[in-house]
Amino acid sequence: MQRKSPCRNGRRGTAMIEFALSFSLLWALFTGVFQFGYSMFVYNRLLAAVDQGARYASRVNFDSPNHTFVGQVQNMVVYGNPQGTGNKLLWLLNKSNVNVTWTADAAGLPKTITVSVKNFSVPVIFTTFNFNNKPRVTMKYTGLYKS
Repeated sequence: MQRKSPCRNGRRGTAMIEFALSFSLLWALFTGVFQFGYSMFVYNRLLAAVDQGARYASRVNFDSPNHTFVGQVQNMVVYGNPQGTGNKLLWLLNKSNVNVTWTADAAGLPKTITVSVKNFSVPVIFTTFNFNNKPRVTMKYTGLYKS
């Protein structure tokens, strides 16, 4: 006849409970790290695209009545080229998310050009991060003015 240890019967199932508690804590921790890391990755990609668009906007010909350069700058941010061809740099970024503004001097000539992202949302596992007017890059205008 085999005797059962009284200590062994009292600890039955505790390993499963410990695993469930520690796994849920670790899963929540890893999910939070993933969400934060992915949103920072997307923000850095946005910042690089906006910086590239602002550099292009600071040198492009400024056409006063039509402002056709705005579409080229938006294409530069979204696609990486002024023609708007190829794959998007970020899969959720559209031209409608890119805002191009400028400041003018007393004569109406542009002084600075600002490129920013508006109403852009990054969906992650449990939440959505919204970037409105971020990132934003302002550069001095050095291009030609056409009227």
